[in-house]
Amino acid sequence: MNIIEFKEDDFEILESWIKSKSECLIWAGPDMSWPLKKEEITDTSSKKYFLEYDKEKIAYIELVKIKTSRFRLCRILVKQEFRKRSFGEIIIDLAINKSIKDLSIFSFELNVYKDNVVAISCYKKLGFQITSEYEFYENSKEKQSDIKHYLYKMILDKENI
Repeated sequence: MNIIEFKEDDFEILESWIKSKSECLIWAGPDMSWPLKKEEITDTSSKKYFLEYDKEKIAYIELVKIKTSRFRLCRILVKQEFRKRSFGEIIIDLAINKSIKDLSIFSFELNVYKDNVVAISCYKKLGFQITSEYEFYENSKEKQSDIKHYLYKMILDKENI
């Protein structure tokens, strides 16, 4: 099992894992369009990785530099048939360790939907702590109203551990 860099040719693999607009919203928040557009993934400066297991790509993560010393973990996804087997925890841990080793980044944050208890539990196991709560409104053209979502911001500072 190892972490490998995402390549532009890998887009179709990632795209095949996201089956609906609601899955896309949960995975990427309101800034990603549905259906996915290749350039929204490939035309960013974020670090992108797959977790490879038995020569198959089974999980994905992005790390966005938000400060000179901090990454935001985002768009974490495990392929459906590999969920509930700790692969999310594994890819996050490997990405964090790679960032520490290769880039000397020791501070990490992420946003998670407040009702995503499985993800929150995973992040807490890795040492992330909830630091704040906030809300945002999704503009839903189909329902012609705004839908309110609640999120937690979670932070992990490996330098002070």
